[in-house]
Amino acid sequence: MYCSAISKRTRRKGRINMYFANLTIVLATVILVVYSHECKDYDLSDSDQSLVDMMKHYLHTLRKGECSTKNKTLNTGVTYIRWGRKSCPKGVDLVYTGQVGGTYYSYRGGGVNYLCLPNDPENGQHQSFDNDQIHGGEYQLTSTMKPSGWSESMDNKEVPCSVCYQKQKSAVLMIPGRKTCFKGWNSEYNGYLMSGHKGHYKRDYACVDKNAEPLDNKNGEESGALFYPLRTKCSNLRCPPYTNEADVLCVEIKERINMSMRYATLLIASVVLVLPSHDCRDSVLSESDQSMLDMMKNYLITSRKDECPQERKTTHTGVTYIRWGKKGCPEGVDIVYTGQVGGNQYTHGGGGVNYLCLPNDPENGEHQPYGNPQIYGSEYEVSSGHKPSGWSANMYNKEVPCAVCYQKRRSIVIMIPGRKSCYKGWNSEYNGYLMSDHYTHTKKDFACVDRKAETLDNSSGSENGALFYPLRTSCGSLRCPPYTNSADVFLCRLYKVIQNL
Repeated sequence: MYCSAISKRTRRKGRINMYFANLTIVLATVILVVYSHECKDYDLSDSDQSLVDMMKHYLHTLRKGECSTKNKTLNTGVTYIRWGRKSCPKGVDLVYTGQVGGTYYSYRGGGVNYLCLPNDPENGQHQSFDNDQIHGGEYQLTSTMKPSGWSESMDNKEVPCSVCYQKQKSAVLMIPGRKTCFKGWNSEYNGYLMSGHKGHYKRDYACVDKNAEPLDNKNGEESGALFYPLRTKCSNLRCPPYTNEADVLCVEIKERINMSMRYATLLIASVVLVLPSHDCRDSVLSESDQSMLDMMKNYLITSRKDECPQERKTTHTGVTYIRWGKKGCPEGVDIVYTGQVGGNQYTHGGGGVNYLCLPNDPENGEHQPYGNPQIYGSEYEVSSGHKPSGWSANMYNKEVPCAVCYQKRRSIVIMIPGRKSCYKGWNSEYNGYLMSDHYTHTKKDFACVDRKAETLDNSSGSENGALFYPLRTSCGSLRCPPYTNSADVFLCRLYKVIQNL
């Protein structure tokens, strides 16, 4: 099967920014008002005329374009997959629509993630080898095992998907356990957390739209990559704030652009124009008026410098990541939310494979009777002889905190396994140890746990759930050197500073 990586082409669009359209109207209106004033014997002073001429020039240059590099800002955007829908939310570009695919539910190995397969594929050559892994996806529902509000008639129907491109946004993330946004963020869509069944083999969690639809009316029960609804399980998952055996809600969110400074600039530009002609009887401004006018003019000039070309191009660019093992973000990095780590129970063969950062202020779904609990809490599994260097054995069986962080003015954040320092041109967010579940259990993602990890609190109940074990290297197909055998695996979370954007 072919696959490809694509990028959004830079396209010059002749769209008028609403802010500058409004500012143009204000400037044009005030200039007309000044010249058509009804006061008797009114003449502009030389200084007033100079100010009007200056604003006319400003208007002229404004129409030429905000700045030469504006298009680079407008073409910033992010992509995400909308599971369960054939289209994207209103105002969001559709890259392509398709059907969900993935590994057959009874296969132990192979890919764990769902795929959004386009409806217009370019097919490869026929092959005789026996490693077929790309099957379709189906909803698995019954009258008693379905998300609240869904119809059981969707059982065994194929699952559609759409890949969406949201312009002028730099960060999109999925929050499990909520259906609304945190302050400063806007919703793309919300729905239910779903995955395979706990009795099958591991698969990623997916946020399926609350208004999910079938691909078509076909109902063949051909299985493949399956979508089951999930529910919570209280133990080391803290209840409250969570509730037991409930639907798990989710929301896909994007960061919100702050418009207040744009409107402030518009208002001040208007005042700068109107203030010199506020009094028909005396065109000479008082010292206080002149001082305020100068201040506003200076603000207008400096705010334009800030926006063009540097500040405006970088203000709305940023990335998100999860800091495992900590309740806060590094200094200078915004916290989207803090929470506790959750995931599938370590003995479950199937269901979600990834760790989740569950917010401490969830919005709980309705209680459900079906038997597919998958959202448990998590614990460190460390001891005096089985822990990362520098850690304390008293973290054993303690719950694991997490924080979702938003780093402004960054273009990318990556995790590098096997290193604790950065490569040239990159800066460190934090470093730590690579951890996952035990190799004798069922599969779980690797996670970058902070080297100064802390516990959620002092509770220590050995309630298991999603577990964190330290890892070590094993030489063989892993080349040693440069690696060494049976060693801690360091890692570093890096970010790239935006240059000349």
